[in-house]
This record gives sequence, structure tokens and C-alpha cells, in this order.
Amino acid sequence: MSTFSQKIIVTLAALALVWGSLWYLQRGWIPEDPAKIKVDAKVEQEIRTLLEKSKTSRYFENTQIAQQILGMGRKGVPVLVRALWDKDPRVRALAANILQHSNNVSVIPHLKVRLDDENPIVKRAALMALAHLGAVETVPAIVVVLNDEDKITRCYAALALGNLGQDDAVVPLTETLQNDSYPVARQAAANSLGEIGNERAIEPLIDSLENEDTLVRSAALVALNRITGTDLGPEKEVWTEWWQKKCHSTVSE
Repeated sequence: MSTFSQKIIVTLAALALVWGSLWYLQRGWIPEDPAKIKVDAKVEQEIRTLLEKSKTSRYFENTQIAQQILGMGRKGVPVLVRALWDKDPRVRALAANILQHSNNVSVIPHLKVRLDDENPIVKRAALMALAHLGAVETVPAIVVVLNDEDKITRCYAALALGNLGQDDAVVPLTETLQNDSYPVARQAAANSLGEIGNERAIEPLIDSLENEDTLVRSAALVALNRITGTDLGPEKEVWTEWWQKKCHSTVSE
């Protein structure tokens, strides 16, 4: 191999190392399971004390507690991950809420486990955190939560899927839009379908323009406007005719 070729290889390797390091820092990786990382005993005790205090605190006070823990930076992440297994659901929920701001992909598997939590508040906090962290790999697990027995949790699941923006969620979301008994969940599904922007959602959304609930109809219309870039008003017949013509012209081409 020529000296020139060797220099090119070394240069490319150096660039790859630099870009990899920047990506590593941006994603905030902890390269090992954060639940197994030991932290300074004083830091751990301080965070544990704050989490214990949150059990009896009001919302505003818990916001301050969260800010205090966030101010400790990455060194608090292992403590928070372990707190996801605390026996008190208030602690588990607060830990999940704080971890959503960690910018640390290593916490995602631990938050995913909380999607099976027995407490709906914890489950919702985990959904918010996974969506905020961009955990697209958890979409199949979140889809399962669309059928949760708790109606508010189903809404959170639908919104999380919209935030993650994956086409794999389109069919499950259309099923929620069409079949969920809770109108707010149907509305959330319509909103998320608009966020994802996949044309497979167009026909179910057109059908939802005649939904019994006003908010669902409004959300369906907004989603149609976003996906198609067209505003044809709230009448289902108008949209149906337009979509049929569009499909026919596409097939003709």
C-alpha cells in the first residue's frame, strides 16, 4: 500500500473518531448499564433524600426538587434509574419525569420496563420520557399501551407515537381513531396521525369527519390539512371525492 493511501486511511479514521465522539457526547451515552454504576455516596444520599421528600410534596415543590436533581447533571442518572424500581409510585413517576431530560439513551431500556408498571401515573411518565428521548425502538411496546385499560394512559400512548413519528404506528393509531371508546383518545390518535404525515391515514381521517365527537372531527380535519397540504373544509363528501380523483390520477400515471 502506498504512503499516500495510508495517509488517506489514517485521515478518514481520525475523522470517524471525531464524528463518533461528537455523536457520543450529543447523545449523552453512558456506555454501561446506568443502574449498575456506583456514584458518590453523598450525591446518592442527597438525591434519595429529595426523592423521599417528593412523596409528601405538592406539584410546585416537586418541580423544584426535579430542578435540583437535574442540576446535578449526569452523576444523578444512575440514582434515578434505580429509583424507577422504588416501591412508591410517586418516586418512580418523578424519576421517569426527570430522566426525560437526561439526553441519555442508556436509560431507555429502563423506562421501557415502566410501560408495564401497575400504576398509570408511572406509565404515563415513562411514555412522556420515551417520546422526549426519541426512543423509536420502543414504538412496538408503546403500541401495546394503546389498548391500556386506563383511558388517559391510552391518550398518552397515542401522543407519544405521534411525537416519535414512525410509520409503523399508523395502522395502530388508525385503529384507535376508529374504535377507541374514549373520544379524547380518538382525538389524540388523529393529532398523531397528522404529526406522522403518512397518506395511509387519509381514508380513516376522512371517515372521522363524521365522528360523533366535535373535537375528533376537528382533529381529523387538521390532520388531513397537514398530510395533504389541502384545505377542503369539514365535509366528508368533498374530501372523499377529492381523494378518489387523486388516487385515480395516480394509478393512471
